[in-house]
Amino acid sequence: MELRLSNFEKCLHQVKSQILVSRDSRQSLLQDPQMEKMYSTIKEFVDAPNLLSREVDTFKVLKNMSKSISDIKNSVNFNQLKITKDENMYIRVFIKSLFLRLDLKSPQLFDRNKLLAFLMKNGTTGIDSHIFINKKTEALRVLSECLTEEKSMFKSSLKNASYQVLPIESFAQHLFNLKNYSTDTESKKEKMRLVAAKWRFITEEIWKSSLSPRKWWEQVFKCLDTLYKETTNSASSSLDLHKCLLANDISKYTPSENTPTSDDNLNLLSDIDNGISEIEVEQEAEEDVTLPDNSDLETESSDERSSITQLSNDDSIL
Repeated sequence: MELRLSNFEKCLHQVKSQILVSRDSRQSLLQDPQMEKMYSTIKEFVDAPNLLSREVDTFKVLKNMSKSISDIKNSVNFNQLKITKDENMYIRVFIKSLFLRLDLKSPQLFDRNKLLAFLMKNGTTGIDSHIFINKKTEALRVLSECLTEEKSMFKSSLKNASYQVLPIESFAQHLFNLKNYSTDTESKKEKMRLVAAKWRFITEEIWKSSLSPRKWWEQVFKCLDTLYKETTNSASSSLDLHKCLLANDISKYTPSENTPTSDDNLNLLSDIDNGISEIEVEQEAEEDVTLPDNSDLETESSDERSSITQLSNDDSIL
């Protein structure tokens, strides 16, 4: 039996050697430009014994493909769900809070993609993290819109020449909205003053630069990053760092004895939104006005001009 099987295997091997085409022969056929090209159809890839079964299997293949396409479409629509008004409000509150954070050692969260990744992992007050997964497309759009608006408003306050020389109390009011500042608790006001001192410190060297908004914020974030890296060893915590910055800010921007400190003068300073050039225009206009003969009014107008000139001189130190 074993001998017969061995002879059979030998014969089978001989037959295979005659049927199989050698590698060189196959390569020459593939390279032959005269060889007729054959194009396959989907039916040739369906393993079925007869035509009817093959048609049934083809239908099943197409049905499965249709289901896959439907699943993809549903997934896309799922990610395009709209953010509700309440969710929009919570997102805006969260983005505003970024500018009030004491522990923000890195500017990465100001990037919308990094911010979305953070929210998808942690969520925020009033919103579960799964919402940012289910509504990823819409959430990314809202985050981009909110960040753009908040940065624009914040930048306009930081670059306002009339705010730069204000004491820290008034500077924080203009930076974080006077109404919100006045109604908050004293502990929150103290936190705003600490953060305001940080923002003034990291922007006082570049606030006059005429860079595009994107490049201007790149410089701001670079200064923010550098600030924490340079003070890692000297400050035991971010609170100590901010207290140090606040102390330096108070000593630098506290009005001197010769600087007007009345409420009227502070209001006059805060109402100037167009910078020093507007003050100079007002000065020229006042010089052209003919004063009455009343000596008291003349003295009062003279004091007023000297006050504005003093404020302009204070601005020039920046």
